[in-house]
Amino acid sequence: MTDPILSEVVAFPRGARGTRPDDLSDIELLHRISTALIGEHDTDLLYGRIVDAAVAITGSQFGTMQRLTSEDDPSGRVGELQLLAHRGLPPEAVGFWAWVKPSAVSSCTEALGLGDRAVIPDFEAWDRIAGTEDLEAFRRTGIRSAQTTPLRSRNGVLLGMISTHWSHAHTPSDRDLRLLDIVARQAADLLERTIAEEALRRSEEQSRLLAREAEHRTKNLLSTVLATVHLSSAETPQDLKEVIAGRIQALADVNALFIESRWAGADARLIVTQELAPYGDADGGRVTQTGDAVMLTPDAAQALAVALHELATNAVKYGAFSTETGRIAVDWAMTDERRLRVSWTETGGPATRPPTRRGFGTRVMQGIIATRGGTLDFKWRPEGLRCDFLLPI
Repeated sequence: MTDPILSEVVAFPRGARGTRPDDLSDIELLHRISTALIGEHDTDLLYGRIVDAAVAITGSQFGTMQRLTSEDDPSGRVGELQLLAHRGLPPEAVGFWAWVKPSAVSSCTEALGLGDRAVIPDFEAWDRIAGTEDLEAFRRTGIRSAQTTPLRSRNGVLLGMISTHWSHAHTPSDRDLRLLDIVARQAADLLERTIAEEALRRSEEQSRLLAREAEHRTKNLLSTVLATVHLSSAETPQDLKEVIAGRIQALADVNALFIESRWAGADARLIVTQELAPYGDADGGRVTQTGDAVMLTPDAAQALAVALHELATNAVKYGAFSTETGRIAVDWAMTDERRLRVSWTETGGPATRPPTRRGFGTRVMQGIIATRGGTLDFKWRPEGLRCDFLLPI
């Protein structure tokens, strides 16, 4: 099938174009090219049509269109030029230039550095490229010269590049560059629209994922709250109300951290700081905490928050926080098995001894940690309680 853009150019031989004072032949050529572009709706084919137009206008043997990757690009190759469409390149060259880093030496990276069009009339005479792998690639492909025109959005943002390459030393004419600028404008508009549509699709997909995750986490949170209520007990209704309120508040606080991380989880350090903040600062006060930043899954974060809340509540009633001289140290670290080891150590409070029966706070801790695949160990020492637990993160 004959390419519609190439057909239009064939109808306007290069020697006959641009000879009239008002350049009506060039205007008509661009009109026909634009009509051919409007008739195509497949984005990849449109990229190819634009490269066809650039190649045809400049009389080159090769052409490429590239996209400049932004910071939020899912490829992770920030600042590199991604090949979108090409003409005339053999497979080896396509692989070599599929991604072009800013450190490479070519007309497109020259234009990237300049922020403007770059014309290389003869790669063999360009001192900067001498002795590089890039020059060898051009030689293997049969490319001797090139021009690259930046593609900018309507508000000036650099989106990509369109390049044409010749098999011989060549400097494009002013007329060719003027027509190429018009095609580049069309290419930039197309690329800007494509980028916006892709960003919208990613945003919509992320919103769907977040909605599903929020639904799952909400059900999980409500189940945890329900279990907490069932495991709570007190001597009076008012005491029971306070117990339940405290446990639910611990879950609410860690849930706020999930929202900040967009449900990725919560940092163990933030959870420890948040739960122990009412009892003293971590800089020489009654609480010391030691550990690195460790991102926990929502399930593990909830378990840690509830466990710390129960331990702190017990310390206020019977342990280190029940005296003016008591102190608590919390330290945590990651094990080789990807589990979070947490140690809670009380000193300076009343002497402790093993309880005669398992309290409701202990049952809450054991329940929430065990259901998440963790372990819990209490040591009732004369100098104060020590509690160690492990949580899969």
